[in-house]
Amino acid sequence: MLIQFIPKMAAAFLLAGFVQVLIPKDLVIKWIGEQSGFKGILIASLAGMLTPGGPITSFPLIASLYKMGAGYGSLVAYLTSWEILGLQRLLIWEIPILGMKFVSLRFMVSLLLPVIAGMTAQRLAPYFGGLLRV
Repeated sequence: MLIQFIPKMAAAFLLAGFVQVLIPKDLVIKWIGEQSGFKGILIASLAGMLTPGGPITSFPLIASLYKMGAGYGSLVAYLTSWEILGLQRLLIWEIPILGMKFVSLRFMVSLLLPVIAGMTAQRLAPYFGGLLRV
């Protein structure tokens, strides 16, 4: 398994490094930083929905965005959206196995969950103090 995961992990860390180098820190702070509020949570939710790949890709990306100043609410919204609403998962796995009718219902019911999770994380983060800093 290690031999299978090494190339994937290398690519994921390379992607995370490119994000830190190619995307200006000010842009990350402006669009998904703590002060971006609801707008940042919506942007992160959309980005999570569109991000392909598994946890090997998403978690290094989240770590890079965190180090660049992304807000907790935006990061939680991104991860929740990636997990629940990932379009690649819908197209490749869910629709062929479960059918369009059920998947459409599940998608619509779940659509607001990343925003709710992001808003909740944004409200609760101040209560966790130093526990959230890595």
